Amino acid sequence: MSILKVDSLQASSAARVLSPGHVVQTVEHRFDSDHRQATSSTSYVATQITGAITPTASNSKILVQVFTTGNNNNSSSHGLRTTIYRGSTNLFSQDNYAVVESQSSANRIHVPLSVAVLDSPSSTSAVTYSLYFKSTNSSTSVEIPAHTNSASVLILQEIAQ
Repeated sequence: MSILKVDSLQASSAARVLSPGHVVQTVEHRFDSDHRQATSSTSYVATQITGAITPTASNSKILVQVFTTGNNNNSSSHGLRTTIYRGSTNLFSQDNYAVVESQSSANRIHVPLSVAVLDSPSSTSAVTYSLYFKSTNSSTSVEIPAHTNSASVLILQEIAQ
């Protein structure tokens, strides 16, 4: 049996030692002022909840998390769908699918929305992520966030691979 003992390890200036799964960096984007939006579009529309991160390695994954609220604006049997975009790309392949959908048979529901996705942007340039939303019925609108005085948070974390 061999034993290796060292007083310290030091990486060269060009090298970084990261374990797979290690959080390399965290970027938080807070939206504390009025950023409420409404849409009656049945196609996804960008919200103001958007932010960027610059990965340090091209094989890193980015964990995207959004925390906000939404409402169906006084309409029964009417839903709100949300998804995450990287630039102009919906990270979910089908337009009729959503990361989160809120629908009610009652009038005006206000719901917390937590949306998360793990992305592989394959880039070391700045990457922008945005929350998008749409209505399931064009005759009435949905809103994000639910109130003008509601805060929203977008958290982006680079995960080493």
